[in-house]
Amino acid sequence: MRARNLSIRIDRESNVRVTVPGWCSFQKAEQFVIDKYGWIIKKKGQIESRNDGEYLWLPGSRISMLSSNIEIVQGGNNHFSTDMKGRDYILNVPSGLIANSSEYRNGLKEIVADIGFLEAKRMLPGLMDGFSEEVQLPFGRLNVKRMKTRWGSCSPKNNISLSSGLAFLDPDLVEYVCLHELTHTIHRNHSSAFWDALGTLLPDYKMRRKKLRDAAIIA
Repeated sequence: MRARNLSIRIDRESNVRVTVPGWCSFQKAEQFVIDKYGWIIKKKGQIESRNDGEYLWLPGSRISMLSSNIEIVQGGNNHFSTDMKGRDYILNVPSGLIANSSEYRNGLKEIVADIGFLEAKRMLPGLMDGFSEEVQLPFGRLNVKRMKTRWGSCSPKNNISLSSGLAFLDPDLVEYVCLHELTHTIHRNHSSAFWDALGTLLPDYKMRRKKLRDAAIIA
């Protein structure tokens, strides 16, 4: 679909994208961005601040996943490592790292994302099969990927890709994303027909969609 209106979108990584319709001149688009500059800076700050908060897990923190948890502990090793305790993961952080340092934050984020990928690969195929059977919308192949800017996608051949970041979402939001992508097997774009069909499957989809917008992707 061709864009009908000028618009600005800032994704969860705080990247700014400007959509310009064919009728719009460069000068008009440039002025539109200038006029929205204050809003763009404010929005980027909110997103970056939220993401920083998401990734600052202190020792003693417990991160919930679809069917297990990650417990953060510090000390005992001079490197990041993981152990298992039943179905839960124990993530060991080097004792010498300061909790708010970039080394601590980035190292922890990467390992948490790795664990989330394992969890997603284990849980999402069964969940998607169950949702597909429940709503009678078959799909092709399911791919679980470390997608950092979107929760899911559906190809023209009805192959569905899901972000491993879903491992950290509440079950109601996982259901929303799965049903959203399944609805794309019959409606390719976000037309009114698409939203009507999704609303039939999930009457409170607007509430879940709004909640999903505030969630950071850990992938």
